[in-house]
Amino acid sequence: KVYLVGRRGPAQAACTAKELREIL
Repeated sequence: KVYLVGRRGPAQAACTAKELREIL
């Protein structure tokens, strides 16, 4: 899901990464 990270930006990417880790 790198493409979503690139679109949203570094700040949003960090939040998304944390959410994905919690789900996994």
